[in-house]
Amino acid sequence: FKLLYRKVLDINLKDVLHKTISFELNYNQDSFSYQGFIAPILELGRLNEVYLYIIEKVLKNNQNKDENISIQLPISFVEDLNNYSKLKELVVSYKISNNQNIIFEIEEEAFNKNLDNTVIYINLFKEFGFKFAIFNFIANSDDYTYLKELKPLYIKASKYFLLESRQSLNMLKILTQSLDIKLVATSVDDVSEITTLEEIGINAVSGSVMAQLKK
Repeated sequence: FKLLYRKVLDINLKDVLHKTISFELNYNQDSFSYQGFIAPILELGRLNEVYLYIIEKVLKNNQNKDENISIQLPISFVEDLNNYSKLKELVVSYKISNNQNIIFEIEEEAFNKNLDNTVIYINLFKEFGFKFAIFNFIANSDDYTYLKELKPLYIKASKYFLLESRQSLNMLKILTQSLDIKLVATSVDDVSEITTLEEIGINAVSGSVMAQLKK
């Protein structure tokens, strides 16, 4: 597996907030993207094994402590408490490496479907000094008490949700601003979209637009 790093940019500061890890599979000189190989991995029931391997690789090779990096955990990983003990073993093993620049992101769906399990993982992250955040946020609940209690570092939501669900966005902005939680727009493809997002108060972005910003 080869690790890939996708930048998340603070528009106002013109600086990288963190880099989100993705990965691809290299086999016999062929490369398979995450979307290309994840379906057969799921069919084989080896998704958890893959994520634990990636997490260990990140913890083991985390050299630049000044650079924040994030790992996204799918709901299927969080729902399975068998992963908790294995993850804790990894965290304990690499505790000496001082990996507090690593952020664990959890899907919003995990909070709605299995809050108890999700909190168990978050408590583990906090115990060892890691930060946590939420991704794939689509406002799929009427109760966001957990945001007040757990206070994620940031919330990632697709630009489509942020631009098309103004009522939900207004509610979310009131809540996140009061708790000092940053909103990050994902799947941003064009520089023009950054201007539109800025107009509704979103000042952190990620997506293929990063390639344009390099030019």
